[in-house]
Amino acid sequence: MPDRNGHHYHNEQDYYHHHHHTSIDTKIKARGKQYFGTAADQNTLSVFQIDAIVKSVFGQLTPENSIKWDATEKSQNSFTFTGADYLVNYAQTNGKLVRGHTLVVSSHITLGDPSE
Repeated sequence: MPDRNGHHYHNEQDYYHHHHHTSIDTKIKARGKQYFGTAADQNTLSVFQIDAIVKSVFGQLTPENSIKWDATEKSQNSFTFTGADYLVNYAQTNGKLVRGHTLVVSSHITLGDPSE
C-alpha cells in the first residue's frame, strides 16, 4: 500500500518501522503528564496510515463525533453506540486511554415548536 510519498508497505508493521520514532506520548509521559492524545472515529481509524500513526504516536483517544447525541440517537428513543463501541474496543486493544468530550452540540439539535 503506497503512502502519499510513494513508499510501498506490505503491512502495518512495515509502515510502522519505516516511520518509527519515539512516540510523542512517551516523551510527554517522561515529563510527568498523563498522555498525549488525538481525536478519531472509526472512519479515520480505518485508514491504514492513520491507524499506524495513532498506534505508534498517541496514548489516548477522544471520539470525534461517535458519542455525540446525533450519532447515538438518530431518531427519538432509538439508540446506537456502534461508533463509540468501536473506538473503545480499538483503544483497549491498543493500550490507549479514552477521554470523552462534548455530548451535545447546539448546532446538531433541532428544536421543535416551544409552544408544544
